[in-house]
Amino acid sequence: MGRYVRRDATWFIVGAWITILLGVSCLPGYAQPRVRVHSQTLVRGFERDTVEEEDTLVLPVYQYVGLDVGNAETEKVTLHVYGWGRGDLAGSDVYEDNPDGDLTYGYAQWALADDAMHLRLGRQQVVAASGNETVDGLLLEGGVGDSIALSAYGGLLPGFEDETFSSEASLYGGRVGYHMEALCDIGVSYKAIHGDGETLDERIAMDLSWSPLEPLTLTGVSQYNLNTNGWAEHTVDARLYVSDYIIHPYVQRFEYDDLFSGTSKSFNPFSALAETEEVLTLVGGDLYWRGLPRFDLGAKVENYTHDETDRDALYTSGLLTWYVGEQWQLGGELGLMDGDQDENSFHLGRLWFHWDNPFDAIPTDFITGDAIYASYEEEIFEEDTSLFLSLGVGRSFMEEALSLKLSSDYSSDPYFESDARVMVTLTYNLNP
Repeated sequence: MGRYVRRDATWFIVGAWITILLGVSCLPGYAQPRVRVHSQTLVRGFERDTVEEEDTLVLPVYQYVGLDVGNAETEKVTLHVYGWGRGDLAGSDVYEDNPDGDLTYGYAQWALADDAMHLRLGRQQVVAASGNETVDGLLLEGGVGDSIALSAYGGLLPGFEDETFSSEASLYGGRVGYHMEALCDIGVSYKAIHGDGETLDERIAMDLSWSPLEPLTLTGVSQYNLNTNGWAEHTVDARLYVSDYIIHPYVQRFEYDDLFSGTSKSFNPFSALAETEEVLTLVGGDLYWRGLPRFDLGAKVENYTHDETDRDALYTSGLLTWYVGEQWQLGGELGLMDGDQDENSFHLGRLWFHWDNPFDAIPTDFITGDAIYASYEEEIFEEDTSLFLSLGVGRSFMEEALSLKLSSDYSSDPYFESDARVMVTLTYNLNP
């Protein structure tokens, strides 16, 4: 089992930037920066079997807190921090081997060159076609003229370590992009992870967004693993708007050996899938018609092909959304999964609703509900059905500065006899 590693350097960086911002804000003539605090408290309840006893009550409390100092759109220097913590009110050992909290991101941003470029320092999320990573370090983003976009980043990779991976991993990469107004955006990105004196992961990727005609948009991503010398992913997606129709075809291909290998199991929980050498190809499409005043009709087709295992399947379904009035919507789906194995051969039915301001006498802003039922062609562990039910209700207070949501879920399937959960979410925003 990996041991979670906290990066004390990030906390030091965030603390240093807070000190700098507070010091600068005290200078004569400096306008006080806007401070925004947003917080969310989640309380969940469910039962789980543990090593010591069955049906153990678990009551985890999650606290998420964010702080934004300054407005990134108008100010040169801003600070953004977000983290979470967890405790179990029932005192169970379900989360004994998991971290009890972490800093999700914590970085300072500095606008450069008349806001054409910006520099970030601290823990941050880096999003690119070559992979999404969290890095403790530096990110520089900007443009050259109106058409060229550049980014570069580097630092330490937060994660796990165990007996097979003893040192900190370093991460660096970047992207070069070309943008042509609303017609085309194409880019090439690179990412490399080093640790224990070797290259653990190295990838190059290409991304494309192309609109040759106003109603048509094409997007695509291809990722190549330089460690395994193989293509990890190809994704092509198109959207065509014709009158009241939306046509959405897509193709995806994933080679597990190249997608998941070349990384340490210490920070990639899916790396074991590389050993399966599976290749998954998904070809599908959606069609929606919005020609009726209160109804949207749709159809979906998805074909799953596995090269190594006998798990091919074809899913087809019809969808309906009914806009009953200004306040609420009702939707449904009827589908058939025709597969080669018991778990991917079933009929599916779904019904959902969303209702705004449902009752004058009951102080609620919305009520939502979702029900999914599946009937399998053959029994799985002596069960041939599965059921999922969800219900949620929410209310805002103090001019939407405070919101409260209560939700409950119930599920039963061949792999889990029954599972009931409740969750209370309290969200608070302070934005003076």
